Amino acid sequence: MSERRAAPTVGQVVLGRRLQELREAAGLKREEAARVLRVAPATVRRMEMAEVALRIPYLQILLPAYGV
Repeated sequence: MSERRAAPTVGQVVLGRRLQELREAAGLKREEAARVLRVAPATVRRMEMAEVALRIPYLQILLPAYGV
């Protein structure tokens, strides 16, 4: 069984929400963002909902794709 992750911090929740806003502003669906990262769409959802920790390499790929 997997270990329970500690509850996300306020900063993680805010960052996840901001990533979702940027993705939507760029006109991308989760599936399209997932293709850019080469991950499952559920991974993008979990990042946006602060259910998993964000990885710097993912941010380095996503931000330019979102026009940032």
